[in-house]
Amino acid sequence: MPAGTGDIMSDISEMIPRALVLLVTTPHIIATDITIKTGNGYRELHHEIIGLVENMAYLQINELNEEMYLCGKGGGLYVADELGIELLATIPIAKPKKHLMIFEEDEEVGQIFNDLAQFILLQ
Repeated sequence: MPAGTGDIMSDISEMIPRALVLLVTTPHIIATDITIKTGNGYRELHHEIIGLVENMAYLQINELNEEMYLCGKGGGLYVADELGIELLATIPIAKPKKHLMIFEEDEEVGQIFNDLAQFILLQ
């Protein structure tokens, strides 16, 4: 769900009164501020926030084995601390090794998505 979309929050609250919410942010300061606002909005509507995912956390540079922080650093931890929720995953900007857009289970990002899916299924 896009952050900062209050109409969607209201619609979800009407259609699914007890929806669980998984927040997603990037490390960028504007995205983190909007995500905090969104999280507080869901709380006002009495929805449970099950956690936070930081997407586009850094760019993986495989040849150099280093990380470049293109959108800032630590935004996910900042949001998690502000809202008192768990940062479930930090997803890097990466390219799948075998496919155009799908990560395999043996790839780092594929494993992150699998772990998130398992977490959500257990909620």
